[in-house]
Amino acid sequence: MFGEKISNHVGEGMLKRTRKIREFEAEQRNFAFAETLLRSHSVEDPLFKGSSNAPLVQRVGAGIFGSFFILGGVAFTGLGFERNSWAPGVVAIVCFLIGGRMFRNAFRKGKTRPTERK
Repeated sequence: MFGEKISNHVGEGMLKRTRKIREFEAEQRNFAFAETLLRSHSVEDPLFKGSSNAPLVQRVGAGIFGSFFILGGVAFTGLGFERNSWAPGVVAIVCFLIGGRMFRNAFRKGKTRPTERK
C-alpha cells in the first residue's frame, strides 16, 4: 500500500527531472558553433546590410554600436596625429567606414504602406 505511492511519486519525480533535462539540452543547442553561425544572420544582417523592417530596438542598438565605432575612429585619428604615424590613421578609416555604415543602417527608412483612399 505505501510502497505503491512511494514508487509512483519517485517515478513522477524522475519523469519531471528527465523533461527538465531535455528542455535544458534543447535550449543549449543554440550554443553549438554550427547552429550559432546559422542563426547569426538575424542579428548581423540589420547591422551590416540594413533592414527596412527592423524593429526599433535593433535600430537604436545599431545606432549606438555605430556611434561607438565612429568615436573609436576619432580616437585613432587623434592618436595618429599625436604620434605622427599612418597606422592609427588606417585603423581610424576602417572604424569610420564600419561605424558610418551601421549608423546609416540604423536610420534607414522602412517600407511605407500606400494610404487607403476614402
